[in-house]
Amino acid sequence: TVFGGFSQGGLVSLTAALSQSPTAPEGAVGADIKGVASLGGFMGSRSALYGLPTPDFKPKPFRLGIFHGALEKIVPLSMIKEATESVKATLGTDVVSVGPYIEYPDLDHAVNDQMMKIDVLKFLKETLSV
Repeated sequence: TVFGGFSQGGLVSLTAALSQSPTAPEGAVGADIKGVASLGGFMGSRSALYGLPTPDFKPKPFRLGIFHGALEKIVPLSMIKEATESVKATLGTDVVSVGPYIEYPDLDHAVNDQMMKIDVLKFLKETLSV
């Protein structure tokens, strides 16, 4: 399963992946999230979202694809860069594999054909083939 969303949908998808229990039975809802595609997505604050892993809970590993407009004003690129580094540092590469990270030079808070028909599709195919 790959979750994905635009804007706050990216945050909801990331939260779902961070909440998946490593002990959830096979086939349980949300038990097999292999990836998250965040499209122009807000990723939350470190204090609110990235309290994981804890000594008692560590989410299952997943891949995080970030697709973001360089002209973004609602969710500024600087915020995404900082959050991406925070995710990597806080969760570690054994939990989250960040990639691809793609910036679209002429895009604001929107999606475009390149993002949806080429880049996200490639991310889905690669993530689901693992």
